[in-house]
Amino acid sequence: MVEHQLQISVIDQPVFEMIKHQREVYSWEFIFLGADQDAIAEGGK
Repeated sequence: MVEHQLQISVIDQPVFEMIKHQREVYSWEFIFLGADQDAIAEGGK
């Protein structure tokens, strides 16, 4: 599990750098959304 997380962080590093650039240069704001496995069921209630 830890090894997999390390691989993801190395792959995503350019994405984080692009986000940082947009925030600093253009004052962009980002909203990060997420959901678990039961999101569809919960949304249907």
